[in-house]
Amino acid sequence: MVGSSHLYALSENTRDYVSYMDFDDDAFLESYVCYSVDNKRQMVIYDYYDDAIHITSPEKLLGKMTGSSPCIDASNIKPEYRNCIFVFSDDEDIDGIYSYHDGQLTKKCEKDEMAYVF
Repeated sequence: MVGSSHLYALSENTRDYVSYMDFDDDAFLESYVCYSVDNKRQMVIYDYYDDAIHITSPEKLLGKMTGSSPCIDASNIKPEYRNCIFVFSDDEDIDGIYSYHDGQLTKKCEKDEMAYVF
């Protein structure tokens, strides 16, 4: 794809990929890997802060097996949610849109409010 920032990983599952985005608006791009586990979308974020590379998994941070993906596929999403992460699970208390900064996730929007994000 012309203009795409995705670097597709070698995988039998062509939906798995590596890409980058400035999730925390610090002018540095974080790398992330999106992949599937048991037909659930997962992601891992690689970030550099405090003079080291850190790996963050939304699934591990939230303490439950959830699905997650960056908010890049939604072309009509409001600007304040563009560099965020969709998180979804069987637990509605976890579902929503989260911002990321230096290994931490902060909920910006509940699942029932997500219709107003677009």
